[in-house]
Amino acid sequence: MKPLVLSNYDPAIDTVIYSNDVGSWNVSRALRDCAAGKHKLWLLGVEEAYEANAGVEVDQAKVKRFMRRPKILELPLLAIVEGGPVFLIDGHHRLRAMHRLGIKEFKTYVIEEADAAPYRVWYNGARTPPFKMF
Repeated sequence: MKPLVLSNYDPAIDTVIYSNDVGSWNVSRALRDCAAGKHKLWLLGVEEAYEANAGVEVDQAKVKRFMRRPKILELPLLAIVEGGPVFLIDGHHRLRAMHRLGIKEFKTYVIEEADAAPYRVWYNGARTPPFKMF
């Protein structure tokens, strides 16, 4: 039996973390607050979001699975404003699946920069995790 590896799951705190070269965010907490109505839901264009996130590595098998499950593609993605740009912090696989299927728009929660502090993850007092980011 092969072990299940979830690269963005931190078992020490039982939560999903998203990291990029800007920083890390607690996705589990953000999604909980979005579901509770704390952040606005937006309708955005798939093509523009896809182009902005083209450099993000994804598991192609997962993208193909999502392409066969339209109900999953209806779930809102999650983005956060950080230093001006909007970063997608949950939904990269779904975005790729929607792009391949020719879907034009998607729903996403956008957490404004003024509201982002509770979702930032700090590692030993710094925003950058103690491992090398690719």
